[in-house]
Amino acid sequence: MSDPDVNSPKILGKTMSDLPDALRSIVKSQLDREEQVLWLDQPNEKAYAWRMAGCAAFGVIWCIVSIAALVASFYSEQDFREGLSVFVTFFGVSFAGMLAPLWGYRMARRTVYVVTSRRAACFVARPLFRTKWSLPLGEIYDVQRWTWHDRSGTLHLLENSATLNDEAYYVFYCVPDVRGVMDLIKRHINQQLP
Repeated sequence: MSDPDVNSPKILGKTMSDLPDALRSIVKSQLDREEQVLWLDQPNEKAYAWRMAGCAAFGVIWCIVSIAALVASFYSEQDFREGLSVFVTFFGVSFAGMLAPLWGYRMARRTVYVVTSRRAACFVARPLFRTKWSLPLGEIYDVQRWTWHDRSGTLHLLENSATLNDEAYYVFYCVPDVRGVMDLIKRHINQQLP
């Protein structure tokens, strides 16, 4: 297992030594000795958190609804306990929604994307859950990207499925150099074709 060539001008990435200790140990334990690391990086934390902005907006709206339900229960003929139960339920949902960007930021810091000579993989540092997904490069039949103005973006790796017209896809979210990673994966897929 070797570090990626990050000196290449075509692609940005990290080395194993740049990763936090927990992620480095997970990557080393999940890869075979013969696997050469071509690229690895973590998602952009701020971009990952911004993906959760819709949940936060939903949370603010539901917080307003929950406060309105509590205030309405003061002035209605209903039992105050019913209004309080609605408030607690709505406020719990809204509070979880408002915390979604913080969860996204934390999730990005615990995630690493890896492209090796054999596969593309996503590893997450969780106590009971280490490999989020791993896909052999030979099973990828298409790579699609969505790029933002700063060259970062999201990469979809599409896999052939057993049934006709059915496909599964795996995602690298908020990749700092999405075009470079896409070109790297396509180049290695083409090398594996007969």
